[in-house]
Amino acid sequence: MKQIILIIGLLFSFATAKSQLANTPAAEEPTQEQRAHNQTLKMAKFLALTDAQTAKIEPIILIKNVKIKNISTDASKNKEEKEKELKIIKDAFEKNLMQILTPDQYKKYLLKKEEAKKKKEQTK
Repeated sequence: MKQIILIIGLLFSFATAKSQLANTPAAEEPTQEQRAHNQTLKMAKFLALTDAQTAKIEPIILIKNVKIKNISTDASKNKEEKEKELKIIKDAFEKNLMQILTPDQYKKYLLKKEEAKKKKEQTK
């Protein structure tokens, strides 16, 4: 009998906890501008960017993010078309970065990018 009461109590507490979680507002997704700003801050910290470099990089990150989001949500294009367009956008971003960063900063950026790619592949 005690076990039945205990089980009923546990089920009740789980149900209560679940309903409370369902009623909490979801965290708002950051805007494209906020996302670009956060990415720029991380990049500035990691690569020790100057203020001038940071000011030049943030807009190109924003443009890249907006274009990628638009392509990702475009249902009229198939996967191959999307991948082709994404590659073009990412290549243009890399070209812009190369013009802004010093050779050492760009090399450090590429190493970090490669590490992230390997880490992503390992989690698959």
